[in-house]
Amino acid sequence: MFWAALVFALGIMGGTYVAHPPNWWLAVAVILAFASLCFRERWTDIARGLCLIAMFSVGAFVMEVRPPLNPGTEILPYSNHQSVTIIAHVVREGDWQERGRGEIRQLLDLETEAVSVGGKSLPVRAGVRLGIYASDDSSVPVTFRYGQRLQCVTKLSPPHNFRDPGVFDYKAYLNENGIAVLGSTKTDEIHALPGFVGNRLEQWRARAHRSVIGMIHALWRPAEADLIDAMMIGDESFVSHE
Repeated sequence: MFWAALVFALGIMGGTYVAHPPNWWLAVAVILAFASLCFRERWTDIARGLCLIAMFSVGAFVMEVRPPLNPGTEILPYSNHQSVTIIAHVVREGDWQERGRGEIRQLLDLETEAVSVGGKSLPVRAGVRLGIYASDDSSVPVTFRYGQRLQCVTKLSPPHNFRDPGVFDYKAYLNENGIAVLGSTKTDEIHALPGFVGNRLEQWRARAHRSVIGMIHALWRPAEADLIDAMMIGDESFVSHE
């Protein structure tokens, strides 16, 4: 698994810096995977090597077919801290986390469908990172999942960087992940809408991701589980600054 993960990562790098048609990478992966099956009985080492090269091709193929992320700058005129109503769907889900002072938060990445200001609704497609806040003494809040359509009242603001030399470029990081603005709301100001927006493959991936996190948190203590999440599957949502 380690070598498979390593060559898959190298394949992602290869797909980033070496441009080839996606069908080329896919054809190489299929041919090498078939060849490894043919050699697995007599030449085990050769079969393993071919399988690893196939994993490299799969990583490159994934990068080639990944759609470009567009954060959607047309939403920026509404990010002046005024209250707006947005209709959006979840593109990246998150679980509820304790934030201290009797407060818990769920962090979602959304893609907007429409923005309403002053009773006027306009179609706007943009990425929003939304924090939903609730009190610990309230009833168990609803956990929103990938593909769900939502309507909420929020105040939007553009992300900003600190001006310290060498500081992490938070704004560029969000833009690379398709996020143009930040927002926050409370549980009583957000409502689920009927319908599903997304693809079933990504829904399956999100479900598998959620299952892995659940097993990790069942096996390790909270602080250790947070670190294992970040190390194994790159989920840093539970990691504290310390």
